[in-house]
Amino acid sequence: MNYIAIKDIVRSVSQTHKFEKDYLKAVNTSDVFGGELLDVPYSETTSLKGQFKKTIQFNDILFSEIRPANRRFGRVNIKDTADYVVSTKLMVLRKFNEDVDLDYFYYCLTNQSFLETLQRRAENRIGSFPQITFDLLGDYRFPIPTLAEQKRIASVIANIDSKIRINREINRNLPLTA
Repeated sequence: MNYIAIKDIVRSVSQTHKFEKDYLKAVNTSDVFGGELLDVPYSETTSLKGQFKKTIQFNDILFSEIRPANRRFGRVNIKDTADYVVSTKLMVLRKFNEDVDLDYFYYCLTNQSFLETLQRRAENRIGSFPQITFDLLGDYRFPIPTLAEQKRIASVIANIDSKIRINREINRNLPLTA
């Protein structure tokens, strides 16, 4: 089985947003969690802090540089991202390697064991808080089976994730009994 470094699968993209609109949806680390890009309200462009600079596109992965164990990551599942600007505290990862399935890579990147490894590395970093950079992240390697096998693995995990989401929704809608 081949092992491929993250930097050979995705790039960290830092395209600066053009700010051509009066209102934008500003995505911060608190707006992504456990795979979900939460609904973000519009903000006046003039009121946005200087950290909001990055442009995103469909299927990008947003991954917090701060405290990886907090699970602040998500996939961009919005087709029209023109109204979104992202904080510089989020890495924008864009896949370029055609031999790697995006879903498979995403599950490798966000599995609990790997997040714990990143957290330990972040805590060993000298700084005011546990942080990682793409330079650190990019050198990690993942096992990459055939593309067909990657898709099969990702499909199985996606089915389990779907069942978990459905169960959570059912549990939220259950009546409370005393």
